[in-house]
Amino acid sequence: MASIAHLHAIAEYVNVVRPRTKSAGAMTVNTFDAIGYDRIAFLMMLGTCKHAGSNITFSVWNATRGAGTYTLQTGTLHTAVAPGYANTAVYTLDVAVNKDRPYIKLLTTCSQ
Repeated sequence: MASIAHLHAIAEYVNVVRPRTKSAGAMTVNTFDAIGYDRIAFLMMLGTCKHAGSNITFSVWNATRGAGTYTLQTGTLHTAVAPGYANTAVYTLDVAVNKDRPYIKLLTTCSQ
């Protein structure tokens, strides 16, 4: 079994989402080229939500090319209820890369 230090040595870290503070709607996303990777993991650290009980959704979308049409990757839509103290909440989403659709976006929305 690989140690955490080994995992960090072989992992590539990329900023995928540029969060907007206390703003409803979709967040700006970057496209990640996952060619050559088997899996991709997203670590989402939530800030404080404007209203208690705000719903935050995370979903992975993929395409055949960077400027292509993105579709929801099956089984990747997750909804989290973020209470007003959510600034300590961390969510992890780990998914397999579809070799036929290796361009990835993480869509994050918030209904406040």
